Amino acid sequence: MDKISWLSLIITLFISCNVVLSIPLSQFFPYGSSANSLDRTVPRSDYQKILYTSTVDYFFYNKHYKTIQVHTNGIITLGTGATSMIAINFNLDSIRIPIICPFADHIDTRGTGVIYYREDSTEQLLSQVSTNIQKSFTGASTFVAQRAFITTWENVGFYNSSSTPGNTFQVVIVTDGQRESYAMFLYENDGLRWLRSQPKLGITPRYPLIGFAAGNGIGSYSLYGSSTANASALPSLSNVDIPGKWLYQIGNGSPGQGGKITPAVLVNGSSVNLCSMGYPRCSSQSICNNYATGYCCACPNGTKGNGKICYSQIHSMSLADATVQINVQRQNSNTTLSAQMHGLAYPRSFCRCYLAMSRIPIEEVIVAEVILDELGLLLGWYYADRAVGEPESLANGHSLAGDGFHGTSRIHFGLQSAFVLKYSMVPTDANADNILINIETSGLFPDVTQLSNNATSNQTDLFAQFEANDQYFYNVAPGKELAIINNHVNLNGTNAIYRTTRFIYHTQCSSDWRASGVRVRSTDSYRQFTYDPTRQMVQSTTTFALTNTSGDVNFCALGVHDCDPIAQCFTEPYSYRCVCPQGYTGDGHVCIDVNECYDGTICQPKSNSYCINTPGSYKCQCFHGYLETANNTCIDLNECSSGINNCSQYANCTNTIASYYCDCWHGYYGDGNNCTFIPCRLCHRDAICTRDRAGDEICTCKPGYEGDGRLSCRDINECSSPTLNNCSQFASCTNSNGSFSCACLPGYKGNGENCTDINECVEESYRCVPNSSCDNSIGSFNCSCNDGYRGNPYAPTGNCTDINECEEGSHNCHRYGICTNSPSTFSCRCETGFIGNGTFCELPCKRCFNGGKCINDTECDCPPGFAGRYCQLNEGSFLAYAQGYTIQRVNFPANTSDPTVIVHDQYQLGIGIDFDCKENSIYWSNIGGGKSIMKSDPIGGNVTVVATLNDSSSVEGIAIDSISRTIYWTDSGNDVIEVMKLDGTNRQVLFDTELVNPRAIAIDPVVGFIFWTDWNRENPRIVRSTADGKDRVNLVVGNLKLPNALTLDTELKRVYWADAGTNMVEYCSYTGEGRKTLHKGFSTGNSLIYPFALALYGDYLYWSDWSSYDLQRIHRITGKLLDPISTKPLGGSYYRIDGIASVIKECSQGANACGSMPIVNCNLCLPGLNNTRTCY
Repeated sequence: MDKISWLSLIITLFISCNVVLSIPLSQFFPYGSSANSLDRTVPRSDYQKILYTSTVDYFFYNKHYKTIQVHTNGIITLGTGATSMIAINFNLDSIRIPIICPFADHIDTRGTGVIYYREDSTEQLLSQVSTNIQKSFTGASTFVAQRAFITTWENVGFYNSSSTPGNTFQVVIVTDGQRESYAMFLYENDGLRWLRSQPKLGITPRYPLIGFAAGNGIGSYSLYGSSTANASALPSLSNVDIPGKWLYQIGNGSPGQGGKITPAVLVNGSSVNLCSMGYPRCSSQSICNNYATGYCCACPNGTKGNGKICYSQIHSMSLADATVQINVQRQNSNTTLSAQMHGLAYPRSFCRCYLAMSRIPIEEVIVAEVILDELGLLLGWYYADRAVGEPESLANGHSLAGDGFHGTSRIHFGLQSAFVLKYSMVPTDANADNILINIETSGLFPDVTQLSNNATSNQTDLFAQFEANDQYFYNVAPGKELAIINNHVNLNGTNAIYRTTRFIYHTQCSSDWRASGVRVRSTDSYRQFTYDPTRQMVQSTTTFALTNTSGDVNFCALGVHDCDPIAQCFTEPYSYRCVCPQGYTGDGHVCIDVNECYDGTICQPKSNSYCINTPGSYKCQCFHGYLETANNTCIDLNECSSGINNCSQYANCTNTIASYYCDCWHGYYGDGNNCTFIPCRLCHRDAICTRDRAGDEICTCKPGYEGDGRLSCRDINECSSPTLNNCSQFASCTNSNGSFSCACLPGYKGNGENCTDINECVEESYRCVPNSSCDNSIGSFNCSCNDGYRGNPYAPTGNCTDINECEEGSHNCHRYGICTNSPSTFSCRCETGFIGNGTFCELPCKRCFNGGKCINDTECDCPPGFAGRYCQLNEGSFLAYAQGYTIQRVNFPANTSDPTVIVHDQYQLGIGIDFDCKENSIYWSNIGGGKSIMKSDPIGGNVTVVATLNDSSSVEGIAIDSISRTIYWTDSGNDVIEVMKLDGTNRQVLFDTELVNPRAIAIDPVVGFIFWTDWNRENPRIVRSTADGKDRVNLVVGNLKLPNALTLDTELKRVYWADAGTNMVEYCSYTGEGRKTLHKGFSTGNSLIYPFALALYGDYLYWSDWSSYDLQRIHRITGKLLDPISTKPLGGSYYRIDGIASVIKECSQGANACGSMPIVNCNLCLPGLNNTRTCY
């Protein structure tokens, strides 16, 4: 026995023996009240979805998601793609959203059921699911769950259900947060109490979709029973030997394997002889065959036909030319075509059919093609013989309906109304060589006519291709054929799909009838049509063959039958049966109510009653004045004792047979139905006067008064006696004349008799401000700001504001981490170049050379004179600086005797300085005699005036783009930033607004950013823009005074600056995030008092300070301060040091859009972001 047979046997034994034990609710993972209040609920609705965002990743088909959406209709989607209701189309491959379906159907929780969900991280639950997974998968021995997302549908009903018992199932999605996830489906014992919903949005009820889909059209997996009635077995089966429990790996690749389906076998059979009795009257052409239920005439061997007409061979069939009227009704128009039909067929084992329809305008081509395609298929069924190798029992249409047939085809385009084609085909001679066709159309033809409208009026080869779908014709009853098919048509490259349902009627002997089916197969790849606009003619040529069907069809489940709407449809092999319900008569196709009241005798045994007919039944109704008893008899109704009379309360009621009458009491007057009181004279004013049946006055004090009713009636103070008032203990009592009132105390609500605490947190939420929580108490409430907020939480004047943990320093981010504030919380991430989770950050471990020390296995502490990631020696590199009328240099390694004068010119005063690594040249700004930009080589040779800037005021900072061959400078006098080529040409103003005292400037030519400082005392700031003058932003504002110095760390993407007002060296990222203080001058021995310029070489920052003649240096990461470098020049001339620059022998690697290739028609090229550029 093969594997499938064994599984079929096991499933059969489980179900038939009724011993399968499914999962009870007690073995579900905790939910609802058992989940320690962790569960949330999806709002009750016929469709709702909630979105949950986790802090860890869930993995599904090799992708990871933090967002999970729970849908009412038994669906869980991953990610944020599900923005609207997901259509349940019962085809997993067609769904374009990552989806998990434990039971996808039209679920409705408005009447019954609750949907719970939560993300669980409790140790006990995670340990339990981890153990389950480790035991169920060989490769999961080290799997440790980090989170579990649990969703439970409890007792949920179908669409528009109310109290119907519902379904209960649960989904658990488990992740380790690293690379793998699992999904577990749990179905309660007898938990699937319904399988198909009521129709919704016009969609026919179907069985639930159960499985997974990646959302890419190719990755999907269906569980056992998905989209079938076998889904009911899910609580009894399993893939982990626990009935009702299904477990799948879903993170990497397709999910695991599931169950199989067991087929069923049906058996039937029977036999009577009439032919031998001479009873039948068959023609001379036919023979008689006897059957159990009668006889039939059949054509003898060598001939064909249905027993009425027998023929030896049809050589060709000619369609009689006929004019037909085609009514084409559309949404906004109605057209009638008077068309001419033509046709010819050659019946063989392959039937070749030629059909044409003329007088068809081009805009109606698709209408004619749909009609011709349908008629051609009918001719193929009628004339095609069985193909070679097919059984002789196959019968074509002519064998069943030799004397002709008629029928109706309903053609549906999508969900629109059907286009109806009625037709008849009748042979006009004994051999069926000629046939007459009549057609009639009705119904709405959809707007697919735009397909033919794409054509032009002079097109001579407009054609359509109808896909060669197999057409199945089922002989479902004697003289009745039923066929359904989905058609695909392509007209000049444009596709359309429509569905056709055919009912065909003809005369057929019923004694030898048995349900059967044939397949009419087109031997061509397509059924092709052409259109000749000159003759306005649509033509088709198609070849058909008759073959055996591939299987049975369930007409009842498909809803394709002609049973009466109130009849029951029963599926039979290749057919169906219609049965009228009790109380109706008919053949099932038409059911008529039986009028049980027709002869007037059915209620006769029950006297004093009459018969009322109802749909499918009847009822006997007692006459007016009679009452039906338990033994179905009608007795007189005593209206007086039963209280159903309309006598006045001041009247006497007297019963009669089938009726009654009323008399007013003495002291009252009226007709008995309305009796008016005759006023009293002896009662107190606060008394009520009534009369007894004798008419005497009865005086009774009104409620709330006491006394004899005649002489006195005194007010009773009910509030003084707890037994007389019914006020709540939470209410106040107020006495009044003849009565009292109760009013609930503040903080309570009710009618005074029953007072309950007002939950101000729910009913009066306006009392607490946003971002606060409300705690109810008996008779009162309390407001408190939520975690991460503070302030006065009480409305209307209060306010809970977010606590900025980043500014207040109450965060736990690492010193190399960046703190980002968000409402009620904050987050940490590491600075660029560092790794970690933000609360701990470190650089990747390095190997240090030349005596460098590895600090904490993450960074190198280089000795003086060495720099770089690994403390490698940079031979030929030095620091250049401007001091008075000299340009000097300090070589590496540096000591106090190293300073060397490069350029000495008593008529100049150098300020800003930078280095061009490509041409090995030092550039500086000169604000002495003759304002200019100067340059020389590293040893002071080839001193050159690059550009004379007589119109400038005070050029202080410069920055060189060695790649683009440009130089930028700030002018603090003219309040501008300018740029030109390094040869002094093409000078261009980049910025001339919002500048007050621009000082230092720096550029990262590879990224495409420039940065500058502006020590405007009213609003000091550090500014960033692209190197081509775009996207200008204030990068750093606040806590600045005199930001003089600025340099960039292009490796860590940091901006360093020194402030002469705050006496600090600070840094931030290129985006302005992660601002930190690296060094405070006054706290470390006056090492930083009035810094002016800043430079980076290797791992050290160097700055000049107007309060000293030394160059200070500090580690760029650790902030460790080294001994300063003396700059005392020979001769003892002391001038303050202005600009400094790093001179590095080789250019660092990198490129931009201005230096990568020759640029045509671009005088001045400036780089932008993302390898863009701007030409001036």
